[in-house]
Amino acid sequence: MTEEQRLAKRRAIITGASREVGAGAGAAQRIAARMFSGAEAVQMGLATSSAPAAEVLPQAMELAQELAAHTAPLSVGVSKRLLWMSAPTPEEMNTLERELHLHLMGTADSEEGVTSFMEKRDPNWTLRISQDWPEWFK
Repeated sequence: MTEEQRLAKRRAIITGASREVGAGAGAAQRIAARMFSGAEAVQMGLATSSAPAAEVLPQAMELAQELAAHTAPLSVGVSKRLLWMSAPTPEEMNTLERELHLHLMGTADSEEGVTSFMEKRDPNWTLRISQDWPEWFK
């Protein structure tokens, strides 16, 4: 395995990894700061795909362009925030997810997503994270 194919996880950066990959793999990453390949990261659930070094940037740019063109910025921001936060109980997380879903379903971007899909055209998102973030979800 070449150095370019390896992922380094530093103990100070890995937070909550054991929740995502299980105690054994989480310990290997946190305590030993073990190096692992992209394929291993996929196998552990830390990554969704792996590519040779020369293909990483082109694949990442393709994904970024797809996301920018076809996903509403506010919905993506809220989703990312939910992914990285933790609630005291699963029930509280479900309640928060439901409230955010109901909040976003009434927006212009929600309507634009459906309309642009039905009209087979790229969406024109109008909501912005900097201006339209739900005040109660800070």
